[in-house]
Amino acid sequence: MKRAAIYARTSTTKQENDETIENQLMAVRERVLGDGNEITDERIYKDDGYTGSILYRPELDRLRADAKEKMFDILYFYD
Repeated sequence: MKRAAIYARTSTTKQENDETIENQLMAVRERVLGDGNEITDERIYKDDGYTGSILYRPELDRLRADAKEKMFDILYFYD
């Protein structure tokens, strides 16, 4: 069993309002558990309303810092 992390992002207000980030998280959580890995709330990184064209995303920065500290073994994201 690996310690998993999830990164999810929405880039528009419409996506944010339609709760697509929660839909992403639900699908990815199912995959994490289906793979036999574990996920905790502290390893879920969500950037609501941040465009992919800029690298400043607070949760992405936190994810990078946690990766450097080896806080998780595998990263999942919705594509």
